[in-house]
Amino acid sequence: MNMALRRQYLVLVLMLSAACYLQLLLLMQQTDFNPDEDILRSVRLPGPDGLRQPSPSNISGDKEEKEAESLNRAVTPSINAIVKHLHSRNRIMLIQRKPDGNFMVKRPSSRGNSMVIQPKPNGNSMVNVGESRSNFILNNSKNVILFKTKPHVLDKKLRELDAKSVLLKKEIDLQKTRDAQRITKTLSHRCHRKVHLWASRAGELGFSGGQHLIQCPRSVCDVELTVDMDFETMQNNEALVLFHWSHWDWDKMHNHRPPAQKWVFYTLESPRHTRPIVIPPKRYYNTSYDYIMTYRYDSDFRADYGQYRPGKPEIDPEDNRNWAQNRTKLVAWMASNCQRTSWPREDFVERLARHVPVDMYGRCGNLTCKAGTKGCDRTLRQYKFYLALENSECTDYITEKFWIQSFLRELVPIVFGPPRSDYEKVAPPNSFIHIQDFRTTQELADYLQRVDNDDALYNTYFQWKKLGSLKPYGTEPNIMCQLGDRLEADERALQDGTYVPSKQKDWRVWWKESCKRRGEIPK
Repeated sequence: MNMALRRQYLVLVLMLSAACYLQLLLLMQQTDFNPDEDILRSVRLPGPDGLRQPSPSNISGDKEEKEAESLNRAVTPSINAIVKHLHSRNRIMLIQRKPDGNFMVKRPSSRGNSMVIQPKPNGNSMVNVGESRSNFILNNSKNVILFKTKPHVLDKKLRELDAKSVLLKKEIDLQKTRDAQRITKTLSHRCHRKVHLWASRAGELGFSGGQHLIQCPRSVCDVELTVDMDFETMQNNEALVLFHWSHWDWDKMHNHRPPAQKWVFYTLESPRHTRPIVIPPKRYYNTSYDYIMTYRYDSDFRADYGQYRPGKPEIDPEDNRNWAQNRTKLVAWMASNCQRTSWPREDFVERLARHVPVDMYGRCGNLTCKAGTKGCDRTLRQYKFYLALENSECTDYITEKFWIQSFLRELVPIVFGPPRSDYEKVAPPNSFIHIQDFRTTQELADYLQRVDNDDALYNTYFQWKKLGSLKPYGTEPNIMCQLGDRLEADERALQDGTYVPSKQKDWRVWWKESCKRRGEIPK
């Protein structure tokens, strides 16, 4: 919007408002006036201390009260009429009585566009509107404001100002319409890929039920995502993401599947904790999923809990802080799944606790720490090590226990789940302790005590911060934007005749058999 045009419009509106105010003051008078002569009328207004402020002359309490009541009846309707008049023209004003007896008339939320009734050395006042001066002269005498003007001149000014404001408003409205059309035209060039997430809600993806527009600034198209479990919605989308916590019937899903619609398998859980329904029955074994979106590093879309980014240092190479400082406790463990694990996790923790202090939080322990709270964060930052022990020993299954609970709180993770080689593929170098590096829990406990007593050795587990940094779960690019990019690329490939379908996974081998123990657990 042209700022000069807007400023001109505001000045005219304020001048018009001042004229309205003065005209209504004229109407308050009981005496008829002659349009061919100058007139002088007075209105007694309340002083800064309220309606009960006595006038210079001595009047009795009863007379004073009656005069105040009469004044209140005279002034209030007039002020209300001013506000109503201005509101009808979309010109809301604030009319404030100043302590010195003058008035301030201004627009809320405007800067420098107020009407101020200011006293002059000769006792009169000049009404200022922005940087313009009106032709209305006021006279202040204690609680009496006198004004002197010709009413027909006032009416003429009012009509002129009103006509100008109407023309300016039309011009401004036209400019707004043109701007809106330009913005709409720009947005219309932004394509949308339509994706259906089969779920009532998907908290771990950050989506509630309903429609969501996911902006993908690094992509050709944004993503229009609908979260529900409705077959009509399914018919109107080019991709369907089957969320692992949801329910569906494979026959019904295939019967309602539109031609060329892409199906996506999504889960962040291991095969041991994913509902069996997500695996298609034999009759649909190789005709269901087009893409895979899981924590596995050989998925079409990697839905991981975090990433290490080498080459983007988190701290300065000269930063030689002592990471052991103020960490007065040794080992912490937090878990809520105590029994449904593929290995004797709780038994291992209890055996380790016989050799070194281990504080156990959550359902599997005797201490309380509400995950995600500042209090819990402060509590865990007192420790040097964190038991980031997964509930399943599955390929690539490295979760928030490692990336969030440990690294974001700057604890050294003691890990188990997939083999060491899987951790080394993704973790910062020399940043963790794998329990399979030790034959017994006693050996592991001895090593932890050694690191605890040697700050220099403990600090070596944080040298990676000088070489790289972490990309936490949930940061850009959004995984749905990656799906949108793939849909766009597949569409172009179909048009060019170069499209090659994704190779189907052997679900029995790739998924179900990915959870096998490799190596031994310390005795």
